[in-house]
Amino acid sequence: MAWVRLTNDPADVAEVAQDWARSAHSKFLVDENLGPEVARVLRDQGFNVRDVWQEGLDGKSDEAVFQHAWRTRRILLTHDTDFMDDRSFPEHSNAGVVVLPGGHGNDEALGKALAMLVSYMGRMPEIWRKSKIIITANGEMTIRCRQDDGRMGIQRYRVRQGVSEIWEDK
Repeated sequence: MAWVRLTNDPADVAEVAQDWARSAHSKFLVDENLGPEVARVLRDQGFNVRDVWQEGLDGKSDEAVFQHAWRTRRILLTHDTDFMDDRSFPEHSNAGVVVLPGGHGNDEALGKALAMLVSYMGRMPEIWRKSKIIITANGEMTIRCRQDDGRMGIQRYRVRQGVSEIWEDK
């Protein structure tokens, strides 16, 4: 296995982000633990974003938030790693989950993760369908999704010094 460099041309990133913002794959539900500022930042970038306060879900259980995201086909943005548990939150009834860093006041890590989300994931909008993604404070991303053959697959990416790399088998 090795890291393979992906293109990081700013013009390409901007174009992909604009296209992705208009696509059906970019409907988000911001969880209570992220706060309304995250929803505002994404809305300002042109994304279709709702938050738990707008949806009347503040104070509701994780299960209620997850089910609402599924019913409304919104990718759930959260700090809560509990959503990665496939027994409680099955991937087959999941519009997508992204666990972001910064849950302990690390706004810099959260900001970098949001930039990574907008910039890099627009290149692969198909991964959002039923995927569970964790983005770490150091710019690594793990994507879990159902493969065409029915198995759960894991793809790892990392961003260092503005360069995105993908981990692949050799």
